[in-house]
Amino acid sequence: PEPLDGPCPDPEPGLLRSQSALERGWDVRVVPRDTDAFKALAKMLHVSTPRELGYGRDVREAGRHSKLTLHAAWQVLAPSRKSKYQLELDDVRHKVSLIRKCLDSDLPVVVTKLDEAATGLAIEAAVNEKFLLHGTSKA
Repeated sequence: PEPLDGPCPDPEPGLLRSQSALERGWDVRVVPRDTDAFKALAKMLHVSTPRELGYGRDVREAGRHSKLTLHAAWQVLAPSRKSKYQLELDDVRHKVSLIRKCLDSDLPVVVTKLDEAATGLAIEAAVNEKFLLHGTSKA
């Protein structure tokens, strides 16, 4: 991005309003609690086996826990990185279509525990794009 002269332009509501954030090419926006994205993120924290909570190197508070609760979420906005990601995604889509033609069939779909919860988030199912949480496996 070009350097800014004078005061920062007014970014869209919810963005950090620091000139340095705009100059570095990325910003952060709070995800409102009443949005589909926030609700989908909260669903992703559902714990089907609470007895597994409270173990591991990242546990900060010992004791029994029965659930995880999403209190806040932020979206990182990085237009140039998003453009680069979209170009890479187009490349993967093209390669997948070539493989489908060569095999004369669809590629296997990877199924994860988070698929249902992630339906409120934008993912590219055609290339098996997935959301995964730290410490989880695809099974």
